[in-house]
Amino acid sequence: MWIGIALAQIKEFGERGTFPVYVVYGPEGCGKTAFLKQAKAVLEEEFGYHVIYASPLADDAKEILYTPSIREIVEEVLKAPPDPRLKLVDVVVAIVKRVVRKVRRPKIAVLMDDVFQAVGLDEAERYTKTLLNLIEHPPEKYEKSSSSSPPARALHGSAWDGTAG
Repeated sequence: MWIGIALAQIKEFGERGTFPVYVVYGPEGCGKTAFLKQAKAVLEEEFGYHVIYASPLADDAKEILYTPSIREIVEEVLKAPPDPRLKLVDVVVAIVKRVVRKVRRPKIAVLMDDVFQAVGLDEAERYTKTLLNLIEHPPEKYEKSSSSSPPARALHGSAWDGTAG
């Protein structure tokens, strides 16, 4: 039920291009992951966003979902020898940096699932700030949209605490 309302909000965000961070929280199994994957589809299919969806709990960076339009950029990042000190969130940041540099006027949405559980609140804030800096102060102007961690607005009072959904 809440997913339909939240998807309507995603459509609103997609139409106006928004850059605040939104947190989706709720108990395990309530549909957070399904919602984020549906949001990915809506943003890329209906609004032309380049979308990156990742769960930092994934075992492999190859589990990152992304819009086909940025496949070459993602594959370029994933070809680099893996640094064992880097987390999957670092890989997402590297992808966003390259998209911002290589795609003229990109509309980017970053959807991070399970980020609090994977890296903790302090690290989630650091990664969020890094992504927001890319969005707010990009080398080129582009439309802004992100979803990750605090500071944030809750989506219809439902949402995401970083547990599997």
